[in-house]
Amino acid sequence: MEILHNLFQEERVMERFKPNGKKANNERGDLLKELATLTGYPLGRILAKTAHLKNINDYYYLLSAVKDDVRTGRKSSYKHALNSALWVK
Repeated sequence: MEILHNLFQEERVMERFKPNGKKANNERGDLLKELATLTGYPLGRILAKTAHLKNINDYYYLLSAVKDDVRTGRKSSYKHALNSALWVK
């Protein structure tokens, strides 16, 4: 729920948009679902692998890096690109 203010400083509460009666989506969840569909990993595994990421910009960077590695041919699959991006030397 979000509090909205109009020009006269009156407040009202607005519930987040829920398409077709489903749960409201958030940005982090959408990025995690996209990583899960690209790699074929279950969502739980993606959550475990990215649990250390705190900032939403990190998720955008990770998704961009994975897509770029596959697009340019540096990695053979999205799974390989994700594991390589999260691996620490």
